[in-house]
Amino acid sequence: MKSTSKSSFAHDAGLNISRNELYELRMMGRYREIVEQVIAESTDASPPTRRKVIAAIREHRGMESQRRADLRRTVARLVAKHGYDAVIDALAAVEVEV
Repeated sequence: MKSTSKSSFAHDAGLNISRNELYELRMMGRYREIVEQVIAESTDASPPTRRKVIAAIREHRGMESQRRADLRRTVARLVAKHGYDAVIDALAAVEVEV
């Protein structure tokens, strides 16, 4: 019987890592700045660990999620108060640096 699941790069490369480990490695690759921050804040007495990095990433993601929720509430309040077109016009007038 053929397997229907895709093999991963890690599996194809002969690496013996679990799905969770692969997920964590991908997360660390996506949030490199947090990995660097954890490394920079580490000491000999408290060296950087994958567990610390993952905790910092999860905390960051939680803050991002909260900011998105706050932004949605703010936009909904502004739309209720000023109307959709006024909010869109105000947002269009804002210059954003990327």
